[in-house]
Amino acid sequence: MESEPAMPARVAGSYVPPSSPVVAPVPVAADVAGGGPGDGPAGDRAGMAAAGIAAESPAGLPPPGPAIGPGAVEGLGPASTDASPAAAQVPAQAGPAFAVPADVAGRLVAIAAPIAALSFLLPFGSPGGSVVGGGAGGDYLSDWGLAAPSNLVPFALALLLFILAIVPSALAGWLRFGVLPLVLGGGLAAVGWIQLTWPGGYGLGAAVLLVASVLLVGAGALAVRNAATGPRVP
Repeated sequence: MESEPAMPARVAGSYVPPSSPVVAPVPVAADVAGGGPGDGPAGDRAGMAAAGIAAESPAGLPPPGPAIGPGAVEGLGPASTDASPAAAQVPAQAGPAFAVPADVAGRLVAIAAPIAALSFLLPFGSPGGSVVGGGAGGDYLSDWGLAAPSNLVPFALALLLFILAIVPSALAGWLRFGVLPLVLGGGLAAVGWIQLTWPGGYGLGAAVLLVASVLLVGAGALAVRNAATGPRVP
């Protein structure tokens, strides 16, 4: 057997030819069929990292970093998608507390209802006369409409109807401006008419109440007709 020729000794400072670089073997992850902790690209990168070799993506791009959520700011982490507490605490703007009705019937109710309530604060009986349901007259508190305790009910209902007419609510228009004014107007007309024909005489309040009740009945009839057939177009 021939012995291999001995390599010549290298002299310090002499030229050394380049040699092929030694590439460390890349650990291969287990195939999909075999399974194991190295499955998939994540396992390959883990194996490369263990071997001290940087994993590179195709086309020489750097390996993908951790997923960043929408709206993330560098150095601040993923941005929260929730609304800020200050914005969440801002209440929605409420509508107006009072509103003038847009149709003619509603406006008539908004005008006639307070007039009807005001009439009870005026003299109902003639001077020296009496109020129906009250005592003998003689002074203001004996002659005004509220001298009769029974008149407190129509007075309160007139105020309530006025509030319903000017405050937005979920009640239907045919009820607010139709049925309720018709019923209340008829009752107020009866109160005013009885006082006007009372032997003890009548005052200004009874006459004003009768006019206001006629306006309420007319407004209610108009609202009911509009709800049934629609408003008349000129």
